[in-house]
Amino acid sequence: MRSKCRSMRRRLTSLRCIPILVVFLYSLMLLFMQKRLNLRDDVYLAIQRGYLEYSPATFQRNGKPLALIDIYNQTHHTSFEAKSSATAPLGRKLPPAERDVTLIGNQLYPIPLRPSNEAIWEQSTILPQWAKDYFAWHCQQRKTLTQDNWSNMRYIVMGCFHSDAKCGGTADRLQPLPFVLRAAAKSKHMLFIHWDVPGPLEAFLLPPQGGINWRLPEDMHEHIAAIPQEEVIRTVTVFLHQLENQEEVITRIRIQSHTHGSEVYNEWAMAMGESPHAWREHFHDIWYTFFTPAPTIAKTVEDEMERSALVPGKFAFAHIRALYEFDPGNESIKKWAENALNCVSELNAGPYFVSSDSYYAKEVAVEYGKRRNVRVVAHLDGQDPVHVDRVKDLAFSELYPVFIDLYIMSFGDCMVYNMGNFGLLAKLISGRNSTCKARHWTIGVNKASAKKEGCQWINWTSHFEQAFHLQRPLFLSPMY
Repeated sequence: MRSKCRSMRRRLTSLRCIPILVVFLYSLMLLFMQKRLNLRDDVYLAIQRGYLEYSPATFQRNGKPLALIDIYNQTHHTSFEAKSSATAPLGRKLPPAERDVTLIGNQLYPIPLRPSNEAIWEQSTILPQWAKDYFAWHCQQRKTLTQDNWSNMRYIVMGCFHSDAKCGGTADRLQPLPFVLRAAAKSKHMLFIHWDVPGPLEAFLLPPQGGINWRLPEDMHEHIAAIPQEEVIRTVTVFLHQLENQEEVITRIRIQSHTHGSEVYNEWAMAMGESPHAWREHFHDIWYTFFTPAPTIAKTVEDEMERSALVPGKFAFAHIRALYEFDPGNESIKKWAENALNCVSELNAGPYFVSSDSYYAKEVAVEYGKRRNVRVVAHLDGQDPVHVDRVKDLAFSELYPVFIDLYIMSFGDCMVYNMGNFGLLAKLISGRNSTCKARHWTIGVNKASAKKEGCQWINWTSHFEQAFHLQRPLFLSPMY
């Protein structure tokens, strides 16, 4: 009898061990699979945050679905292109007309939720080695600068000082950054950025932790501000010629160019075996190595996107420059705003974010969305937004909407724009779907580049409305 009891107890003990054994074996299997696939943490994070989606029907090789790691690798190479007439990469439905979509994949860089003490540019799979080498060199040289030895180096300073009569808007000032960076790397200049007007750039953008400290040392400000206006460089050609002058310690620039130096950047890139579209492809990672929004702006962007259920990569945006040079009147503005939404509906199902220098244009757009039964989001604060180059002596908070709109648009996908580079700057920062953009017609837009007769509204069967909780933070912490 006792023997039977002991045998029974042994069997029961064995049965209790089975669940533990199953869990143990399952854990081993997961560890083996992760090791075999070599999946990085940012792949999981990207999927969780909605930046990367897996769809066997979307990603195929020789008619067979790709494994998750293959998708990750493909979206991290600038040469990868996917074509489809039914489903677009990242799981978004294509417009009626087939179009090509280039996946740059740098939406994964940098990863704000992954704490790291390393230089963030080393995380990038897009930046070429020359950029990483320059960032490391700049960081090292910055640590050695003192009041006594700074004149031993050579510098390029992008900026707007009190002595400058006109510096251009946000995009005019910041869009040349990749070109100036590459020129600085080629000529071994330290690159700094400084605004006096309309206020310090640090009120809106800061260097990120692990990024490049582009802030001008205080000891140098007096010397640079004293540079005569006739010595401030405004063109790409003169800038390149100036860099050949080995005796010049400080080169102060305020480049105003329609191309922002992109053509020269791409020529240099191709000479080094890089993509002919390198300027566009590198822009996102360069931007995030230099900038993260000031905390107030970062929090507002996150709050606005969550409150408006704007899922990163799952909405389109329209930029409407309505008050360029003159006020065309409410009738024209209303027509332009509605046409802008008609044009963006030809690219994307919505929802839509609208940014404009006209409060009335945004108000019209929101009401038009209601009539079309699609969600249109805009900041309706009762006044026209200010332009960075047309104001002085304003509280910094009055310029926050400029950078809030810029960053919200940068999380969008397809875009339409009319004039200016503000919307295009947001598109470059986004690193997403560079081909999905179009111009909507207003006065000042060449009729050859936009439909003067207007776009036609397209009704979509789905507007991707769903419950949404934003994964925070969207941005890296600033460097203090």
